[in-house]
Formats: sequence, C-alpha cells, structure tokens
Amino acid sequence: GDVVVGMCLLPLIQCSLRLLWTGQVKRQQLCLSSVTGYLVGLLIFSLLYTPCVATIASIKRELGRSWAAGVAVWQCVLAWIVAYLFTLLMGII
Repeated sequence: GDVVVGMCLLPLIQCSLRLLWTGQVKRQQLCLSSVTGYLVGLLIFSLLYTPCVATIASIKRELGRSWAAGVAVWQCVLAWIVAYLFTLLMGII
C-alpha cells in the first residue's frame, strides 16, 4: 500500500520542487491535474479492494476457505481493473 501511495505522490513532489526552483506556474497546473487523476485512481482502488477481515471471516465460516480466498482475490482484481481503466480514460498512463 505504501509503495502505491509513494508512486502516486512522486509526481506531486517533483512538480512542487520544479515550481519552487523555476517558478513555472503553468507547468505546475499541468502536473497537479495528472496527480489528481492518479489520486482519484488510488481512491477508487481503495474503495473497491478487499473488504474488512470480519466480512472475509464470515464468508469463510459460511461458505468455506476457498470462497473466502476467491472473494478477496476477486475484489482486489476488480479494484485494480477499475482504477486502471479510470487512469487510462483520464489519459494518465
């Protein structure tokens, strides 16, 4: 999780440093719009990925271990696909 957040924040840090060193405001606005897209993609992923541990435990108790693992994997894959499609549609990748 921290690696993904770090990768999303890296362009923001680079753009902020560029603004401080060169004072180019237009470049900063362009960078902030791409960073906003990355952060919204991260937000989408965070909202859709694996549910809480209590939910997985309940599924395991009622349906078995394989269903619980399947649900956890499916949620992560679905969240990644939706976030990736969003960033593609935003023209970031």
